[in-house]
Amino acid sequence: MEFELPIGNRAPKARMDQRQWELPRAMHQYRAVVDEGMTEVDLALREVDSIYQEMVSRWEAMQAASAETEYLRERWTWLGGSDRTSAGLLEDLLLAQERLADEEEAFVTAQVRYVLSLTRVRRATGTLLQSLPVVMTSPGPGRSSVGAASPEPIVSDGDSPLVSPTSK
Repeated sequence: MEFELPIGNRAPKARMDQRQWELPRAMHQYRAVVDEGMTEVDLALREVDSIYQEMVSRWEAMQAASAETEYLRERWTWLGGSDRTSAGLLEDLLLAQERLADEEEAFVTAQVRYVLSLTRVRRATGTLLQSLPVVMTSPGPGRSSVGAASPEPIVSDGDSPLVSPTSK
């Protein structure tokens, strides 16, 4: 009977040394991914904040244009006549209505940008799919998913339990 003992256990020591070197590298990669995620969330939140401020200013501008339009409408109604001033009043009213339409369009655009920025925040935080009322179904027992159509989304209408859009 012979007893063999590896000299110095070099292979296990080499594996341990390799793991010792891999751990700080993995931790560095982990920190980089976390920092990148935090930066993305921070930027998305700042974007929401700035777009909200823009939306508020567009609302105020739209309200001012609406007040101006109403004032010019009343002025044209009370002072209107067949002379040259009524034509000028009507032109002012039409220009004010055009400005109001432009401000309404700018406000709606700001609203859309705001909702999109909220979606970007949800995507950055990883909660986008959780905020949507969509659930994917899987093939039932005994069914093969090979060659089958993709799972059908089930959408909640808010009042009833989850129902398939094809069953409505």
